[in-house]
Amino acid sequence: MKSLFKRQKITVPPYTALSEIYDTVMSHVNYREWAYYVNELIDHIGLEIRTIIDISCGTGSFAFELERLHYDVLGCDYSSKMVSKAILKAQQRKSNIRFWNADMCYTSWCRPVQAVVSLYDSMNYLLQEHLWHKCLSQIYSSLPHNGLFIFDVSTVSNSQFYFNDYVQRERTDKMSYVRQSIFHRKNKIQENNFEIQLVSRPGIIYHEQHRQQIHDLQTLQRWIEETSFKVIGLYEGFTLSPGTEKSERVHFVLLKE
Repeated sequence: MKSLFKRQKITVPPYTALSEIYDTVMSHVNYREWAYYVNELIDHIGLEIRTIIDISCGTGSFAFELERLHYDVLGCDYSSKMVSKAILKAQQRKSNIRFWNADMCYTSWCRPVQAVVSLYDSMNYLLQEHLWHKCLSQIYSSLPHNGLFIFDVSTVSNSQFYFNDYVQRERTDKMSYVRQSIFHRKNKIQENNFEIQLVSRPGIIYHEQHRQQIHDLQTLQRWIEETSFKVIGLYEGFTLSPGTEKSERVHFVLLKE
C-alpha cells in the first residue's frame, strides 16, 4: 500500500539523525573486545596507565567498557547529539564518566590523563593536513611525560575492497536506514551517505553525508615525525602484528617521552 503522505528529504549535519539510531547501526561492534585490546596494548608497552580520555566517544559504549576494566575515564565528542546519548546512558548505568561536547583538535580536559584514545577511524574525519597537525600538537601538549595516544585509521585497502559501491540496509520497528558508500580513488575520500527514517518523525527522510580522508600510512608517519611524539608501533587491527597498507585497520601507538 502506498503512503498517502509525501516524504520530505532533509539534509542534516553528520550524526544528527544518526545519533538516534547509532547504537543499533553499530550493534555488530564488540566494544568489550576493543577495550581488552587497548588494555593489551598498554600492558604490552609496560606503562602504568589508569586515566584515559576518549576524544571521539560517540554514545559512550567504548568508554563504559574501559570503566568496567577499572580505568578512570573521560569522554568527549564533536557531536553534541551523540554526547547527549552518552550522558543519558551514564545516568542510567550510574557511571562516573564525565562526557562533554568538544572538537578533538581543540579540546582540553579538566584533570590530568595518562592516555588519549580515538577509535573506529574517527581520525579519518580530519580532512586536511593542518587538522592532523593541530590535533597531534594539542594532544601532545596535554599529555604528561610517558603519556600515550592510541588511535586507529581505516586504510585505502579497506575502502577499495569493502566500502566502494557498498550498500547497507536495516529496518526495525522504530527506524529504517540505507547507507551507500563510495570511495573516490583519485582524492582518497571515503563518502558514506545515510538516508534515515524514524517512526517517531513520520514523513521525513534525513540525509547525512559523512566524508573521511583515507591517508596512506607513510604520510601519517611523516606527519607524526614532525611532532615530538615517538611512534611505539603500528599494529594490524586487534593484533600485535605490524600494520601495513594491506591491513583493513591500523592502530597507532604514540608516546610522549
